[in-house]
Amino acid sequence: MNKLLNHEITFLDYTFFAILACVLGVNFSIQIGGIQLSLYRLMLLISFIFLLLPAYNRIKSIDHDNGRLFIQFLFFWFCYSLVAGFWVVDYLSWIKNLSFLLSGLVFSLIIIANIDTLEAFQKAIKIVVYVSMAMSVLAFYESVTGNYFFLDETYLEWYSDYSLLSKVTIFREPITVFGNPNNYALFLFFSFCFTLYLLIIEPKMWLKIVYAIFSLITIFLITITLSRSALLGVVVVAFFTLMMSFFRGSDTARRITLYILIALGVLGIQLVVSYSYFFDGLLMLEFETEGSSDSIRRGLIVNGFDILRNTFFAGTGLGNVEHYMAIKRSFELGGIVNLHNWWMEILVSSGVVVFIAYVALYLYNTVFLWKRIQITNGSKLFWLNCIFTGLSLGFVISSVGPSSLIGCEWLWPLMALTFKCSSINTV
Repeated sequence: MNKLLNHEITFLDYTFFAILACVLGVNFSIQIGGIQLSLYRLMLLISFIFLLLPAYNRIKSIDHDNGRLFIQFLFFWFCYSLVAGFWVVDYLSWIKNLSFLLSGLVFSLIIIANIDTLEAFQKAIKIVVYVSMAMSVLAFYESVTGNYFFLDETYLEWYSDYSLLSKVTIFREPITVFGNPNNYALFLFFSFCFTLYLLIIEPKMWLKIVYAIFSLITIFLITITLSRSALLGVVVVAFFTLMMSFFRGSDTARRITLYILIALGVLGIQLVVSYSYFFDGLLMLEFETEGSSDSIRRGLIVNGFDILRNTFFAGTGLGNVEHYMAIKRSFELGGIVNLHNWWMEILVSSGVVVFIAYVALYLYNTVFLWKRIQITNGSKLFWLNCIFTGLSLGFVISSVGPSSLIGCEWLWPLMALTFKCSSINTV
């Protein structure tokens, strides 16, 4: 416990600051001498010095916690990645990605150790939602004007003038601080899930309306990012939640669900008919069309499996997939060397053993959440388990769109909350 301006600052408060810092990333920073200091880097430094040991001691006392299993997996992954240093080729990229994984381990440890009540958990996801709301203002500005504040100039002209979206609508793909539209879409996927939970449990009608409106805004923003994977992930979460409401909810919840399904059906048909030219382009699969996004993604997966075999299924080492993809690819993919698939990224970079451990933990946590649905009927915990079960199912799809995620500061607290969710029992 500490004091700042005569107010007590607890470990939990620092944890909330850490979540905020991770979501904002390194883009919001100030120049101090020769150092670019951001809230994220400041909180990482504070975490290493003041929070890591207390969090470690606290998490040691937890016997049965999927969050603790997630920390153990991240530690195993980090150790394996250290050993992989004996066979990596691009040492600079390896060190860079290893530092990202270590920072992810540190922040995940702090979050899982300190957030142990439903109230604290809800505050944590509110931070993400409120930041997402603020980001949406910037997203709309970018989308309408084509002015990008945080985009690399290399891609500025493409998103402003030549993308599919700008050719057929008045909008451009929103990006904000996330580097590219697919990464922003995945963040919006998490934001949608968190907002949906807050919408369901919020007792105040005016806040329910706010969350409902923002849910629709989030869906719209995902749509104009042109990320089909994130959009399908949202569909999975929404459909799963509606089914749980219809089959496990009260009579009132079932009636509301039925009305929502009818309204969504009518709205969906109207949108598809009115904007068929847009949805045809968005949903069309072109695996056989040379140079298309779908054919490139298929080629990346094929190349990834070839690289995995060439490394004797041990993986290339963190940050080295791009090097192998550039010089040892089986298919030419127009210079694209990033796998753009979270699951393939883990498999090809870290090998079969790490991948199996991650998938096993992921499935275990998802099944555990599903089982908790059966014993928490009608409560806030019931809806928490429903939303995060749907999130776990939807993430399988939504995570195949973005580029490399290991270096995304905002991903780690969201993943940590997903694994911690199944152990939240108290108010």
